[in-house]
Amino acid sequence: MVRDLRANIGAEAGARQTYEALIKIAPDAGTKKTLHFLLTREISHTQMFMKALESLGKLTDPMFGNIPPDSTVDLYFNLSSNGQDERGPWNSEPTFQYIAEPSPQG
Repeated sequence: MVRDLRANIGAEAGARQTYEALIKIAPDAGTKKTLHFLLTREISHTQMFMKALESLGKLTDPMFGNIPPDSTVDLYFNLSSNGQDERGPWNSEPTFQYIAEPSPQG
């Protein structure tokens, strides 16, 4: 059920992007209005799916499935080939441990 809700959220986002692209090229106001309505409904659906996940306590739970992750779950390896440190809030402390120069293992 959780997987289905998360997949639905992703599908709604894809549909929304499609409607946005179509609105940009729509030839008339009536078509644009219809596409805008459909885009709005995608947002409504996403909100419903997110509320369902929240009611299950899974909205912000990053774990998928039933097998817990191994000990590397909080490691961020700098694999940038351009020599730059590509970091931001998505891969920084305190959530992630930064490995600046990872060495091959195995």
